[in-house]
Amino acid sequence: MWKHVLWLSVAIATGIAASKFFSGTLNLASLLPGSTSSTTTPPCYLAAAVFEEDFFSGPRVLHCRRWLVDEFEPSGPFARFVMALYRRYGQRAAAIVARHGLLRQAFTPLFQNVLAQAERKYGAVQA
Repeated sequence: MWKHVLWLSVAIATGIAASKFFSGTLNLASLLPGSTSSTTTPPCYLAAAVFEEDFFSGPRVLHCRRWLVDEFEPSGPFARFVMALYRRYGQRAAAIVARHGLLRQAFTPLFQNVLAQAERKYGAVQA
């Protein structure tokens, strides 16, 4: 079930990456594991937009971030690639999602699933 968790994120990130690639502004090397530009930004701007919580202190955002970084990302090369895209383009995608209620609704089930995975692993969110 967790494979469904990031499909919408992948779709947005892939769309952004494709537009950057075709316009000649995407550096593919920056998406490889170990690249400082793709690994230094913590993920979950989209979770913050979906849950309408603070990126740095929102309890659901922190729970989702922990699961994505500790459980999903190390699960394989595809997950690392998805997370690199998410780190690179997630903030921009989240700005769009935050402004459009319909997009927020579309991403809500995805991040509710991430949150459910996190709560199974780490316990319920403490508000």
